[in-house]
Amino acid sequence: MWTENGVQHRLNSVPFDGLIPLHKHKHAHDASIKGNFKLTMISPKNKKSSKKVKTGDKLVVPAFWEHTFKPLPIPKKYPQVWEVDCSWPDGVCL
Repeated sequence: MWTENGVQHRLNSVPFDGLIPLHKHKHAHDASIKGNFKLTMISPKNKKSSKKVKTGDKLVVPAFWEHTFKPLPIPKKYPQVWEVDCSWPDGVCL
């Protein structure tokens, strides 16, 4: 984790056979994508939605929404570890 220009960053490296487990935070945060993932989110009212996200996508994960990132199949010519860079204002405890 690091801080830059008043923003905290946490870089999550995800191997092809791994995932970012289902979790939630008490504050909203941004996520920048490097790779191809299936993003699953569950609202506080238990409504589930899924979508594909890819390199270059930037999204906001709302506060208290459970979310998980699972890598989609990766051709062997691409790096086998992809990343999700989560960020939020400095001083906010997720």
